[in-house]
Amino acid sequence: MNKLAIALSAALSLGAASTASAADAVINFEGEIKALTCSIGVGAGVTDTLTMATISPTAISSGAAARQQAFNLTMGTDASKCAGGNVEISFEDVNLDADGYLTNTVAGGAADVRMAIRDASGALNLKTATLTQVIDGTVGVASWPLVASYEPTAGGTPGPGAFKSALHVSVKY
Repeated sequence: MNKLAIALSAALSLGAASTASAADAVINFEGEIKALTCSIGVGAGVTDTLTMATISPTAISSGAAARQQAFNLTMGTDASKCAGGNVEISFEDVNLDADGYLTNTVAGGAADVRMAIRDASGALNLKTATLTQVIDGTVGVASWPLVASYEPTAGGTPGPGAFKSALHVSVKY
């Protein structure tokens, strides 16, 4: 009888413990995954190359204008219009240094050189920056004017060599 009472007591306490750990709230997640209906890039495709001018390491250190290349990040074209609505551009943390600048991916390439991406407000921290715009559905195109700029690394002295990097862009709409 004593064993039965102990077993019954244990079973009841287990039931009470499970009731005490019941959830106080439930959060449901819903969304929709849609294919991008229009292109984004700086040219004709989603993978484009922006060719920078050939300059000297001292031009980078001195802040010469030649170290910069203007471009437009464009979403949609006349042939492939975007639907109207809010769009947000962000950048993936690929090839970025601690300050959110693009790093040189060429082994043995130009030392102490990185690339800033600038908008009208200045250099973007690509780890945290977002670019937003409302696309007019009748126009179907959005454009962000940007500037790519060679910059010295923090405390570095730029050296000669090749420079390559890639900016990975994500779209939320």
